[in-house]
Amino acid sequence: MQRRGMLRGALLFALPAIFENLMVTLVSMVDTAMVGVLGAQATAATALNASPNWLVNSAAMIVSGGATVLVARLWGAKDYERAGLCARQSLVWAILLGILLTLAAQCVAPYYPHWMQAEPGVAQEATAYMRIVSAAYIPHVIAITLYGAARAGGDLKTPMRISLGVNLLNVVGNFLLIYETRTLPLFGGIRIWGAGMGVRGAALSTAISMGLSGLAMLFLFSRRQDALKLTRRDSYSLRGGGRILRVGLPVATERVIIQIGQILFASIVSSLGTIPLSAHHLAVTAEGVCYNPAFGLSSAAMTSVGQSMGAKLLPRAQREGRTYLVLCLGVMLLVSAMMYGFAPWMIGVFTPDAQVVEMGAMALRIVALAEPLFGLSIVGTGILRSAGDASAPVWIGLFCMLAVRVPLAYLFVHGLGWGLAGAWIAMDIDLALRGLLTVGRFFSGRWKSRAEIPA
Repeated sequence: MQRRGMLRGALLFALPAIFENLMVTLVSMVDTAMVGVLGAQATAATALNASPNWLVNSAAMIVSGGATVLVARLWGAKDYERAGLCARQSLVWAILLGILLTLAAQCVAPYYPHWMQAEPGVAQEATAYMRIVSAAYIPHVIAITLYGAARAGGDLKTPMRISLGVNLLNVVGNFLLIYETRTLPLFGGIRIWGAGMGVRGAALSTAISMGLSGLAMLFLFSRRQDALKLTRRDSYSLRGGGRILRVGLPVATERVIIQIGQILFASIVSSLGTIPLSAHHLAVTAEGVCYNPAFGLSSAAMTSVGQSMGAKLLPRAQREGRTYLVLCLGVMLLVSAMMYGFAPWMIGVFTPDAQVVEMGAMALRIVALAEPLFGLSIVGTGILRSAGDASAPVWIGLFCMLAVRVPLAYLFVHGLGWGLAGAWIAMDIDLALRGLLTVGRFFSGRWKSRAEIPA
């Protein structure tokens, strides 16, 4: 009965974060479907930008990851003044990081598609997409950082509302910017203005939503009634930010390693041609419906375990960690079964191309087998980070991505000629092994020695 109560409590606490991640993923699917109407070349151009965008989000964890862990543990220790100071310092670092990422993306944009062996027409659109989206990296990194600080203080609803709102606006922006002016068969025919910008319109809509998310979070943090409130009278400086970076750097390193591996993995898939690359991109997008609830559970677990560690309640932190892992396994088994059964429909939503649908559905059914273990790795990684054991996920990610997935994908695709299926089988092996190693690390109990808050 007590365990059932803990599971219910954990689920209720995590619901806003789960809902946020699920809705963001669904909106992303709509976004991809709207581009997919333009054809396989447009889909491939956005597909090439998927890994760099994830890489930027991973780099943002240098600041956001450190702020989330520190604010949660300081909040649990009831040291609210230092928690507020940590949030303000993280904001300054977020702005600096956003500037660096913007400059890097603008410089790399003309060359990246060619590194990925993209066809000429795809490369041109992919470059334009990266340049437009990267213009909004500064507010984007600010939003990611403040999302983490809010969740660390136990506020999972504010990030959910803002994220959902700006993503819905992104869909509206896509509708107006991607397509030409047209007449919709509603109420006798409604004429809707359209900019007809194609892939560039999708990029501009994404950039606008990123900018609005950062501005909205700054505004709401200025209206908060707790220690995380941002005001003009507060001190904003880089001093003391080293502890944020010390905690966040391993978090970001693990994410960046995985994303570098994703880029190498995508280059292997890209060499198969436009159709397999489009199918791969659509399958990755659809897969997010399955694993993003695990990210929601991970956010909630980081808050709960981090606050318990800050309060030096190690037995409670361990119980909460186990509870979230069990809850994650149940959710992931259910969603994975649904993904396996509805795979053709999930890809068919994005594109009418029968060949792309067939290949994408095959990829989804392959990865569905390893998705529960992948979910456990996501939640387990969040638990280990909040407990201060940030180095273990780095080594696990490094080994599984660069020593397992990428070499096996190359072998299966180019050595054995298994095509897209071979790449996704390699990914299955990586995800399953990553889950087993992460859960094993948690149950080893070695993270319990890291309860002190960094000075």
